[in-house]
Amino acid sequence: EYHVYGVGGSVSDPEHRDAGSLLTLTVLLSPPEDYSGAELLFSAGGEAGGGLEPLRLRRGDGALFPSEKRHNVTPLTAGCRRSFVLEFWAGGANVYNRHR
Repeated sequence: EYHVYGVGGSVSDPEHRDAGSLLTLTVLLSPPEDYSGAELLFSAGGEAGGGLEPLRLRRGDGALFPSEKRHNVTPLTAGCRRSFVLEFWAGGANVYNRHR
C-alpha cells in the first residue's frame, strides 16, 4: 500500500492493529523535514490501553513488526508524509495474541 498523509491525516485509534496479517513492514518515503507531526507510534508493551512510544525514521528507513502490535500515526500538521506499507499473510486471518 502507498500511503499519503495530508494535513490532518492520521491513524488515530490508539488500539489500531493490522487485522489478520502476520507481519507488517512500513518504509518512510518522505524526508522528515518535509512534514510536521505524523509520528509513528508503537505499543510500549503490555496490555491493551498501555502507552505508545514514537519510532523516528529517516527517509528510506523501515520497521518490520508483528501486525498485532498496537500502532498508530499522530495527525499531520504541515507538509506531506508518504510511506509504503506491506502486510505479510500466511493463510487465513491471524487471531493470535490480539491484546499485545
